[in-house]
Amino acid sequence: MSPGKELVSLDDYLAMSFDGVDAELIDGEIVEREMPKLPHSRAQQGLADSFGPLRRTHGIASYPELRLNTDRETVFVADYCVFRTAPHQDVPTSPPWIVCEIISPSESYSRLFFKLDRYREWGVEHIWVIDPDQRRMNVYKEEGLLRVKRFEIPEIRLSIGPEALFDEPS
Repeated sequence: MSPGKELVSLDDYLAMSFDGVDAELIDGEIVEREMPKLPHSRAQQGLADSFGPLRRTHGIASYPELRLNTDRETVFVADYCVFRTAPHQDVPTSPPWIVCEIISPSESYSRLFFKLDRYREWGVEHIWVIDPDQRRMNVYKEEGLLRVKRFEIPEIRLSIGPEALFDEPS
């Protein structure tokens, strides 16, 4: 806990609304998030375009900016997440199948890795990290962040490359 920060209960957090983007609840503290810019939104749209058709063919459910309740004191807002089937709660307490975090220019790596570790401990099977500024795609595994050329889920014949996530270089 940060010195001088007031802890907020899960119920109080869930009753709050925020100006701009949704804040997160991390270990009982409200943590603000940066307002996404165009490259962030472009990557989210690319994910939505890639996963959208799979709703009908494979029954998956995918969502941008969804609150995920990992424990009684923590609610992350996933940049994009995918469930094998639609969750039954507005703020799911069961881990999604895939979580994708899109790095913002001001995001610290320590905060990013904290979040990625929590997702892995919670049971998220596929954790993807997109860096729009560097045009990099990464998967997060126990051994760390691994750069990939494509995100792939063979069981549903999904392959997402940089052309789907990034604008053409200027």
